[in-house]
Amino acid sequence: MINKANIILTHNCNLSCKHCYLDAKSSKEDFKENYELVKELIDQLKKDNINNVMFTGGECMTFPYLKELIKYAKELNMKVSIFTNGMMFDKEIFDMIDYINISVDGDKNIHNFIRQNKNSYDNIISLLDYLKQIDKNTTIQYTINNLNIDKLDSLIDLALNHLNIRTVRLVFVSNIGRARKNNIYCNKDDIEKTYKKLDELYLKTKYHIQFVPNLVKKYDFENYYLSGDLGFPLWFDIPSNKYYVLSEKVSKSKKISEYKKRDVEEESNHFLETLKNNKEKIIKQEYIDVEYEIEKLVKGEK
Repeated sequence: MINKANIILTHNCNLSCKHCYLDAKSSKEDFKENYELVKELIDQLKKDNINNVMFTGGECMTFPYLKELIKYAKELNMKVSIFTNGMMFDKEIFDMIDYINISVDGDKNIHNFIRQNKNSYDNIISLLDYLKQIDKNTTIQYTINNLNIDKLDSLIDLALNHLNIRTVRLVFVSNIGRARKNNIYCNKDDIEKTYKKLDELYLKTKYHIQFVPNLVKKYDFENYYLSGDLGFPLWFDIPSNKYYVLSEKVSKSKKISEYKKRDVEEESNHFLETLKNNKEKIIKQEYIDVEYEIEKLVKGEK
């Protein structure tokens, strides 16, 4: 069931991170036109009973009409979140949103090196301090790679000092975009090391934090993904004027004007059935990349 939409407001970014799979950078975009497009999209999502939206990018905080879009969605009683690198600080935005996702990639030295900005980590700490003050539901995303695999313990103090952090998403770096250019990668040993570390992280953070790797184990695959409880991500790429389900690698992108919830649900149900029909083959693996499995299976059908 589709119950959330991720909206890419801009491809612009105020950082040039070494591992960015999008290779996000400054580009010319018609912000006013895109603002009107997003408002129309929000209206349609509300009609479709999709009441949860996340604004992302690039860096969504660089989008000049972000505040107006948040207010517009909130007036329609929608839940609103943003995904940010923490470089820009706006109390009005942080007060309005329901929850926030922030990228952190290690301790101060490693994080700043990956982000190529000496102030990045301190900016995040300032933001986290404020979010703690207002008790804002916060998710940290940690992109695991060969540079920071041994810095997972840096999450412990961060989490215990900011108890508004409810979730840490552990995402394994994609070998595309700048990551490939900069020889930043994640191998099988790094994945196994991460999973072996989970119990220790849970214990040291007193089980307050939920750690969610983007590679799932057999139990989670069978009991959550195959039940359809988690749903499949619906993405709207506003600057490119297209949308897709799960990922552009799997679902053929279409123009936003062609969006119909019925088509999206049919596609996500098809992905789900494809996974169910190949369950026995898939669960032979120790760690399962659901998106990659769908990509293989769908390509095999064609």
